[in-house]
Amino acid sequence: MPTVLGRLRFGVALFLPIATVAVLSTSASAYGVANWQAAFSGNFNNTPQGSTGFWGWCDFAGGVSAGNEADCSASFYFFPSGSSGASNGVLISQRISGTAWDMEASAMPPPPGSGLPADDFFITAGTFTLTGPFVGSLIRSGSPPPPGCTVTGSTATCTISPLLEKAGVYMADTGIPAGAGHFSLAEVFEILGIPVPPGNHIDVQVTQIT
Repeated sequence: MPTVLGRLRFGVALFLPIATVAVLSTSASAYGVANWQAAFSGNFNNTPQGSTGFWGWCDFAGGVSAGNEADCSASFYFFPSGSSGASNGVLISQRISGTAWDMEASAMPPPPGSGLPADDFFITAGTFTLTGPFVGSLIRSGSPPPPGCTVTGSTATCTISPLLEKAGVYMADTGIPAGAGHFSLAEVFEILGIPVPPGNHIDVQVTQIT
């Protein structure tokens, strides 16, 4: 996202930019023939605060280990304990239109023996947009947008920059493992000897197209 389960790096990185940012994120762009495609989802239904989760996809184009086109879309939700119905869930949608991406060492190195690649996909330039009821409530609260961001209605659009990363509004590390395969929370936790509570999962599928 984005830091739901502490250590699991792709869960953290994918969820963190949205959940902590709770401030903004991406617009979509056209992209060429993808070199890589990734799909991911996560659910965390066993927390005292309620249920939360995310799902989405990313395409990376323009090269095998680095490129100039990246397109991502993700949605995040949170249902507080005792709530019912979609209208009670906090939903945020994020789009990223990247103009530069590469593979770099993960900000959260995987545990030994996990089988996870040491590198993640990083999106280092472009724009990102966050939209949804939660963004609207932040805007109505009078919270000022970070530098380089514009706000319209319930949508905030920002230019990716080191300044936003330093402010904790954006993470270049998508948390998506830079290698083909299927990666799951259960497999990593099994290696660590930690049982996965029922109703909790993170799954990421990464496919190399060309």
